[in-house]
Amino acid sequence: VKTLGSMLIEVGEGGLETLLQRPAVMNRLVPAMLRLSGVADLSLVELTFNFWASLELSLEELPDGVHDAFIPVFLHLFRVLLPRCQFPLHSVPAEERDAFRDFRHLIGDCLKDCVRVIGTSTAVSVIREGLLSTNAIDSWQPAEAFLFGLRTVSSVLERRESEVLPVLVPELLGPAYRRHPRHLYAVLLIIGCLAD
Repeated sequence: VKTLGSMLIEVGEGGLETLLQRPAVMNRLVPAMLRLSGVADLSLVELTFNFWASLELSLEELPDGVHDAFIPVFLHLFRVLLPRCQFPLHSVPAEERDAFRDFRHLIGDCLKDCVRVIGTSTAVSVIREGLLSTNAIDSWQPAEAFLFGLRTVSSVLERRESEVLPVLVPELLGPAYRRHPRHLYAVLLIIGCLAD
């Protein structure tokens, strides 16, 4: 899978402009790249990030109709990557933990690319849904992953978004995110980022 995935990524990155002009090829490549973004091998997932960044940049230069056709793709990618920000539920050696932290920041860059395509309201709605789904879970890691995602994308969010952020921010300040120090820390960072 890794060799085939690497070849596919190379094709995607190398011929992106040509592929955008050939929808039939792009319609086969993009689902394959989405599948690669969801595999268990994080080193393979990481290889897809340049493709997504290049695609997002290319979409900025194309007409809105082409851009809009990719919203479902980037929404799917956003939903796939957010839970991957979750720390392991078991303890891991310090070296693995540090490598995962680095990987999370790479995911964060890709999440920002997604937000630029799907928009603020959609991105914050997805994060809010994820946070609500973690309320009944005992471990701190699932909610922290979504909080990390929100903090990471906060620099590209439209501050004047008036649908979801005004609902989410008071929820973040509520008791659900005061139970664990990592949640509280993440919320404080998010509020600081949104206040800039």
